[in-house]
Amino acid sequence: MYRFRLYLVGNTVAATKKIEDLKKDLSSVLGDRFELEVLDILTNSAQAQADNIYATPTIIRMEPQPVLKVVGNFNSKQVLVKALGLKDTPS
Repeated sequence: MYRFRLYLVGNTVAATKKIEDLKKDLSSVLGDRFELEVLDILTNSAQAQADNIYATPTIIRMEPQPVLKVVGNFNSKQVLVKALGLKDTPS
């Protein structure tokens, strides 16, 4: 099981689209073998500080270890999959 944490700023149309796109990309690679926690740094600043979040969007692969972070625009599925250490094959 993979666990991810996504940090965004605010509840905007762009943030909602980012979440939907990310879920679609993760599902295409991992099927239902992942959990995605979405946190708004405006309302979860303590957790963002604990995770050393200094820019958004940031996605963290929490499990399996090691922890990996991807910061910035991750519109390319291939780049995201590689950065998160995933194999781009359907489950």
